[in-house]
Amino acid sequence: MLVLIVDFQCTGGLRELLNAMIDSIIVREPSDYEIFKVIDDNLAVASINAKTNNPIPRIVEEKDILMVLDGEIYSGSIEDLLQMPLGLRTVPYGLFNVCIFDRQRRKLFIISDPYGTRKLFYMFTRSKFVLASRLRAFTADPTFSRTIDFQSLVELLAYGYILGDRTIFTNIRCLDPGTVLIIDLRTGNVHRTRYYEFYPEISLKPLEVVIDKLNSLLRYYVNEQIKDLEKIGLFLSGGIDSRLLLAAIDKDLFDRVYAFTYCYHEDCSDKLIAEEIASELDINWKFYKINPNALRDYWKEAITVTDGMIVFHHTHGLHNIYEEISTTIRPDAVLTGYAGEILHGGYIHRNFLRVKNEDEIVHEVLRKINTVFQFTELPKLLREEYASYRTLLELNLKKQFASLPKTTNLANKADYFFMMNRMRKFVSYGLSQINDFFNYRIPLLFVTEYVFSIDPKYRYARRLLKTLFVKYYPELAKYRYTGTGVALNASRIKEITSGALALGLKLISKNRIKLRIRPLVDYNEVYRQELRDFVESILLDKTTLTRPYFKADYISKLVRDFIKGKENNAEKIGVLLTFELWHRLFIDR
Repeated sequence: MLVLIVDFQCTGGLRELLNAMIDSIIVREPSDYEIFKVIDDNLAVASINAKTNNPIPRIVEEKDILMVLDGEIYSGSIEDLLQMPLGLRTVPYGLFNVCIFDRQRRKLFIISDPYGTRKLFYMFTRSKFVLASRLRAFTADPTFSRTIDFQSLVELLAYGYILGDRTIFTNIRCLDPGTVLIIDLRTGNVHRTRYYEFYPEISLKPLEVVIDKLNSLLRYYVNEQIKDLEKIGLFLSGGIDSRLLLAAIDKDLFDRVYAFTYCYHEDCSDKLIAEEIASELDINWKFYKINPNALRDYWKEAITVTDGMIVFHHTHGLHNIYEEISTTIRPDAVLTGYAGEILHGGYIHRNFLRVKNEDEIVHEVLRKINTVFQFTELPKLLREEYASYRTLLELNLKKQFASLPKTTNLANKADYFFMMNRMRKFVSYGLSQINDFFNYRIPLLFVTEYVFSIDPKYRYARRLLKTLFVKYYPELAKYRYTGTGVALNASRIKEITSGALALGLKLISKNRIKLRIRPLVDYNEVYRQELRDFVESILLDKTTLTRPYFKADYISKLVRDFIKGKENNAEKIGVLLTFELWHRLFIDR
């Protein structure tokens, strides 16, 4: 993680503010971190890394240049990073944010990697520039104005995450991918430029040709990123992404693989499928049972790590499990299936393949991302003064689409939108959790540029990856997949039939019939049972119900109807719970 402060007016107190910001964002004991600091006239910077990440000093001083690296580069060198401010086009291969301070010219260069997976937030005032890897760092500054961005709040309520570079605070932005931010410390002038952006344009090659190329790239990126590791961690589920990672690993590295699976139940489908696969390939594997009360016990850590910008139950309360893995197995790095949604077409819906113009695709995307509070329900939840919410949502979505690279394929553009927003502003918080305990590797991300060149109709409904598994990894294609309940080598008709039958039984039985696929967790069940007192003590508390944003009667009714089982609204309960916990930690304090 990074924390950086520039004091344009040299008012002093940099060391104290830097220390306070560091203290606010660490979620383990201070002794669990290696912290490197440099204070130089009107600039203070720190690099914070968990000791279990095998940290190396991330601060490099060379003549008049100071460089602070957050992340890793897998190929290229420190010299490549140092040359980037000069405008050279060489982009190191890795996941990183880097700050480079030219003492002689008094200029600061802040550079994000091409994908922007490691978030970096920044704020300008008349007297300061502040930058940090976590939002809570800004609240350590007593002069910081804790003003909530209403548009961001509404997006969080409607989508479960916030679009674009905005955050929940009006005066803080998230640095875009592939961006260089240049700050002149003498004048306070700021210049921002994109140095990298790829164009998701398709080439109409047949399926049998593209899967050969895709398999070659997968094997290259996976094995290139793990070849030097003695212990390779792998989060293995019953899904398709982690199975794809395992398939791509060279078999002579299997003895170094340590796979782990976590669920809330012993008979969870993820656990049963992962256990079968681990046995088939004869790899090290261990199951960890999640305690639902961990969400209650570690809510402060979860909200700090996720900035309160995703529904906090999606962190699953994994803090203590990660702690155990990091101190017992001690993997050198863990593989995760981040970006797998792009490969298996998780964001491509049937209607995306049929749209004829940009207005139609924006309309379809707006329908698909409205997964929490429906647009028609928001007026019941929000106070009357916030009646302009719908216009704000539509305008911002159109703005986000207009900012994307131009492409002739609208389904591809929608997929790229989800990559730049849902993946970067929601899914990637899982990586933020991991990073407090382990180094991580996300090789599927580096295959996405090629995947975007593949016709979306092949990516739709997992067709691309199913074809790849059947051709190259038939021993893994025979196992069930949690997304459908049938094997990856099953026909599309069998998938559809199985899904329709499962949905019908679920509706008819009102969830009383135990289905073949049992999910990792049912948060409707958890919130009504193990965490019922926690939910009620927070959401029905006077402090919550007197907030100026919501209608208290509606929240009270929503919670009581949920507890009685009238509605399965775990996501709605979760997003309200998250916002209130965030408010208490980030605003009230």
